[in-house]
Amino acid sequence: MRKYKSLIIVLLIIVLGFTLDIVTKTVANNSLMLLERNPVINNFFYFTLCYNKGGAWSIFDGQVFFLILTSLFALALIIFMMIKAETKFFLYSSALFVSGLLGNLYDRLVYGKVIDFLDFIIFGYNFPVFNVADCFICIGIGLICIDLIRGEIKNGKQDS
Repeated sequence: MRKYKSLIIVLLIIVLGFTLDIVTKTVANNSLMLLERNPVINNFFYFTLCYNKGGAWSIFDGQVFFLILTSLFALALIIFMMIKAETKFFLYSSALFVSGLLGNLYDRLVYGKVIDFLDFIIFGYNFPVFNVADCFICIGIGLICIDLIRGEIKNGKQDS
């Protein structure tokens, strides 16, 4: 029963994360003008609609097919790791990562580009515009790293 409860939670994280990403991108795409900065907090946070045909920081710009293949490979790898997961923390962190990966993959498959709209200026640096899926990917990877480090520390203490 516990295994099914974890599976339900994983599916909920993925579905809710994916849905939140798609809804926010749709709202941004339908209500913002392309490249027009809309201040939320002046000199810090803006809604700015833009399209990215590359990956993070526009790396591999225009290489949509390559990015789709890379996303599918990452998806297969993370699902394999989720099947082998030893902790619920890893499982749920991975589900968050998957929800973001699926959100951006959907954009690439449907539009040939990713819809971005969250625009920050942090300590004078105009950070690249991103979206909710990017947040889920980064948070998911960060949490996965924490879980892996915790496991290494735990295993290291047992070996001593």
